[in-house]
Amino acid sequence: MASEIRNPQLWQDGRLKIDWVRHHMPLLNSLEEEFRTTLPFKGLKVALSVHLEAKTAYLCEVLAAGGAEMYVTGSNPLSTQDDVAAALVHAGLNVFAWYDATPEEYEAHIIEKRCPAGVCKALMRYEIIADKCKGCTLCAKKCPVGAISGSIKTPHVIDAAKCIKCGACAAACRFGAVLQ
Repeated sequence: MASEIRNPQLWQDGRLKIDWVRHHMPLLNSLEEEFRTTLPFKGLKVALSVHLEAKTAYLCEVLAAGGAEMYVTGSNPLSTQDDVAAALVHAGLNVFAWYDATPEEYEAHIIEKRCPAGVCKALMRYEIIADKCKGCTLCAKKCPVGAISGSIKTPHVIDAAKCIKCGACAAACRFGAVLQ
């Protein structure tokens, strides 16, 4: 199991929080019970980028109960709870997050080779904001796989199935129309 958290010894405090949530979320409880029997996610790698706190941690555990190999990262370093992250690691989930991560640490948790088979990188998505797109075609010219369509008269669109998430389009756009 690969994880990167601040303090694994906090797991018991995090477990108390997650157990409290479990006691107050009957719908997730019934899903967890069903998933333990049916294992609908068996053999799948599931990556979640969430506000890493007790409620979302329980959701991660429910998916894991369904057979998913879980990879979890915090979507906001200021909402990540270190004790909850430690409890998830103690329960066997892969977690890459800690409270108050620097921008470089946060990016490393999401993008770098922390997750096998690029699971965390798969969370990335590029899109072109239509009202910012000036139709200049720079993004389309820089895309190495031809994932961007459009013309000077129409806003460009990224074909998510073709996109390799290299970031060339975002680097080329001078108008801030390509967002990750």
